[in-house]
Amino acid sequence: MGTRTMVPRRISQFAVATAVAVGLLLPTLGPAAAYGQQVVYQEVARFTLGGRPAGFGSNPSAIAWDGTKMFIAGLNNSGVTASVGIVEVTNATSTGLTSATYGTLFGEFASTGNTRGYSGLDLSGSTLATAYDSGAASTNGIAAYDTSGTFVWGITARGGSGVAFDPGFGDPAAGDGVAWTTFGSGRRALQNSSTGANIYTTSDGMIINMTSGGGAGTFWRSMAFDPATGDIYPRRSNGIFKGVRSGANSLSAVQEVRAAESASDFISGQNIAFMGASTELPSLVVYNNRATTSVGQSFLDVIETRNASTFDLVPQTFVFLDGSTPLGGNGYYDFAYDPGTQTLAILDFTNNTAHVFQAVPEPSSWAMLVMGGSVCGGAALRRRRGRGGRADKDLPATGGGE
Repeated sequence: MGTRTMVPRRISQFAVATAVAVGLLLPTLGPAAAYGQQVVYQEVARFTLGGRPAGFGSNPSAIAWDGTKMFIAGLNNSGVTASVGIVEVTNATSTGLTSATYGTLFGEFASTGNTRGYSGLDLSGSTLATAYDSGAASTNGIAAYDTSGTFVWGITARGGSGVAFDPGFGDPAAGDGVAWTTFGSGRRALQNSSTGANIYTTSDGMIINMTSGGGAGTFWRSMAFDPATGDIYPRRSNGIFKGVRSGANSLSAVQEVRAAESASDFISGQNIAFMGASTELPSLVVYNNRATTSVGQSFLDVIETRNASTFDLVPQTFVFLDGSTPLGGNGYYDFAYDPGTQTLAILDFTNNTAHVFQAVPEPSSWAMLVMGGSVCGGAALRRRRGRGGRADKDLPATGGGE
């Protein structure tokens, strides 16, 4: 098991281009934007995900992003049995509006049933962790590949609940590896990142569910970790929980960040990302409030941000490159945050797009980076204040349901 290292802030070509793009666009926001606890998500890149290699699947369901490399994985929503797989977006450092280009398909599962496929990806260094769900335990249901797409290891499991790199606890880190969970288990399992060997299983891993009340249940969908503390933020039943880390395989408390809704037990595609604190922003969690699978849900309504410590909803603003709000979808989005560039990737299942946003606290600090630059037009402001939970009724799970 490797030791945890803190991610340095990369000054990459993408980061420089991002800073310039944000600096040029932020003057259009006006003085009321992005102060205090409000966060601005400034779009710096959008990839249309058409023309994917054969065998990928009908819709993109999972994304991994580290500021330089981007991988997407597929789900079969065709109505018949089909293959799903993973590809790298090879022009991931592009900015602006562009069509994605791809590497060679890997991690392919043939004969995947309808509404089945990949539930999660996570990227750390040269290792890509993957979770695949066929509706039952599968060979290589939890697996790892290197960034060239070469298979490294896999275990037999049902990967319906996502996957994430657990940073472990303490320094040097203990309890780090590839984390996952599964339906029917209230524990975090852990594999050695390099070999796939068991560190903790679904029988002896740390308990992540609450023992009573609305937090008791095991319909896990995804999870994220705070890389500084090892705290875990798992999701189930459209709720969010926080496990406060106390050891390599222990939590001192499990808290309810957002209340679970039993009516959403069988709705998949409920995802989350942890956005670590910077000098400008507190630690945040961003997620999709997916209480229904109905088509026509607004990007601006479904995606929400909360303070990772107080659990309060954070007012948020999205600024899109072309001034247009994404078309309505079915509420299925996936998230990946890179702390080095402070950029958030959001995958849109329905619209077959991947967005990259810069998380910005206040326009003045970014505008100074490009003082003297010309102002480019075309950006439009889409603002949404923090709000409470949705009142949508659960509908039959189609297009990414369990």
